[in-house]
Amino acid sequence: MRAGSSSFYLSAGQWIEKTNAVGLKSTRGRGGGTFAHHLIALEFCATLSAEFRLNVFKEYLELKAHQNTRWLKTNEVYLKKMEDRALEINRFAQDMQESLHSLEEE
Repeated sequence: MRAGSSSFYLSAGQWIEKTNAVGLKSTRGRGGGTFAHHLIALEFCATLSAEFRLNVFKEYLELKAHQNTRWLKTNEVYLKKMEDRALEINRFAQDMQESLHSLEEE
């Protein structure tokens, strides 16, 4: 069997052994299985079918959007404080520039 042929097969264990794969683990026996880094798992999903790939990506994007919304709500008070402090610093810098400019004119 050769890579690229339709009958080519390489198990996860064989892949790990032959390539010293990082981010992939395979154990045999009871309680065993194959575990992969989430990016490797997503790439594998993409090879199963185009429809499945699209659904996985849609779900992932929805999850990320929900997480970002939740993060913004959780940190709203801190973000407001940061914004207020940035405006205060900006006003101070403008005042300093105006003072410097008026001193240069004298």
